[in-house]
Amino acid sequence: MKKIDKDGLLLCELQAAAFENSIDKMDSSSEIFSRRFMRSKIAKSLDNESVLERNIQASDILQLVDEEYGATDYGSIKL
Repeated sequence: MKKIDKDGLLLCELQAAAFENSIDKMDSSSEIFSRRFMRSKIAKSLDNESVLERNIQASDILQLVDEEYGATDYGSIKL
């Protein structure tokens, strides 16, 4: 198994904070946010570590996902 270096740990913490913040700050359900995030450009930036060249916060990730896919409340109401 690959050991996580300092940069990898920063990326893990950033992604974890984004998912945690998405619960309160996103209008869509966690499932919708997760799917959108995993297919987003910002997820690719986290994977290839290019996001480390930018000063980005967890709240910025939420905004970038909304900008890429559009804000929605889909999945927030359970019937």
